[in-house]
Amino acid sequence: MILEEYFPAGTDADTATDAGHEIGAATDTDPGPTAAGVGELFVLSAPTPAHLAATARRFAELLGGPGPVPPLGALARSLRTGRSAMDCRFAAVVGDTAELVRVLERFVRDGTPCADLRDGGADPLGLAGAPETDRYLTALWRAGRLHQLCGLWLSGLDVDWAALERAHGAGTVVVPLPASAFLRVPLWLGGEEGPA
Repeated sequence: MILEEYFPAGTDADTATDAGHEIGAATDTDPGPTAAGVGELFVLSAPTPAHLAATARRFAELLGGPGPVPPLGALARSLRTGRSAMDCRFAAVVGDTAELVRVLERFVRDGTPCADLRDGGADPLGLAGAPETDRYLTALWRAGRLHQLCGLWLSGLDVDWAALERAHGAGTVVVPLPASAFLRVPLWLGGEEGPA
């Protein structure tokens, strides 16, 4: 039995609407970069480029479809803090959901901007081993330098997004996300891949 509609913490039932693509009004008190109006950092990763493109397609269909979607800030934060980073990466700084859909569709069509770190080229500057890196990342986050953070993450630097969020007062946000894509690969006896 449903007694009333659920609204996540930080939303007001009177402002929640399903007329647009977002349900609820994001009223985060996050003093991080998004409060300054610089956009949201959206990240996706997968084990191979094909998996990454398929997952990006899923997100584009979800966000561009007729159904309700979570607020962009909650979606981006859930992806940054709720999924582990894999070798094939996509990242974008976007201002709204419509821009994210356009960027995802362009990525699925053209394949950029992304990084494939499977050849061992991750973190070419060796920043992960430097003790000052955490302070540097925090300073970039605090200053709203999302494009620089985006570039560092695409280069293979593992960023502790949850620590950045906690350091700036942002609570944990969990929203339903599409599952990572599984590719159908026909396999024949003997272990060889067959025609797709």
